[in-house]
Amino acid sequence: MSFPTIPYELAPYALLTLVAGFLAGLARGFSGFGAAMVFVPIASAVLGPVVATPVLLLADAATSSPLILRAFRDCHWPDVRRIGVGAAVGFPIGAHILTATDPITVRWAVTILIFLSLAVLVSGWRYTGPKSRPVAAGVGCISGLMSGLAQIGGPPVVVYWLSHEMDTARVRANLIAYFFFLMSFGLLIFALKGLLPAKVFWLAAATAPGYAFGVAIGTRMFPLASAATFRRIAIALVALAAIAGNPALDPLLRGSGR
Repeated sequence: MSFPTIPYELAPYALLTLVAGFLAGLARGFSGFGAAMVFVPIASAVLGPVVATPVLLLADAATSSPLILRAFRDCHWPDVRRIGVGAAVGFPIGAHILTATDPITVRWAVTILIFLSLAVLVSGWRYTGPKSRPVAAGVGCISGLMSGLAQIGGPPVVVYWLSHEMDTARVRANLIAYFFFLMSFGLLIFALKGLLPAKVFWLAAATAPGYAFGVAIGTRMFPLASAATFRRIAIALVALAAIAGNPALDPLLRGSGR
């Protein structure tokens, strides 16, 4: 029996997702989030968001187990559970918007959400309101909705957890554990909505090696960086990807987003 190879018509896209996957994995391994904020804008330019979003979800599921095992040991589970309850409500709503809305509109919405998220992170703004369970569930709902739409649910949770005066390592561990929950739930929702055809699995397989390599390098970089450097690198990666995946630049990427 011959080893399966990616279909010829998908080969050009596979190269793009391999490179985008490496950059996304670098952000994921280094900061614990940001993979989708790097991958989805770039990949959506040629694949469309309905394909790009589940491709990343599958690639992450296949390659992130080393991160997850360490995060389970280091995270604060009550924080993760409170956010996760709200995310379970918001994710299906985001997934519905993804499939029911014009792809170009979705990509513009993703670009705007990413830049708004970056503006909040760069400004250093911290949430100073109550930190009750209903508030945590509300933050989770917003994060889940953004994840269902484009896997970009990290910023609301980052801003909320940083308001607790958590150190960077705890925030990173919480994020990795939280996104494991969201990844598992998201795969179920995407499967029920018919968003996991064979093409998505082929492209996820092509993405996974670059993504895993990026995660490994990013994980090794994390202990070497100060909190300020950590913040600057993560923000720079996300900003560059959002610019590169902007629908206005489609002629340069020869993609229609559909």
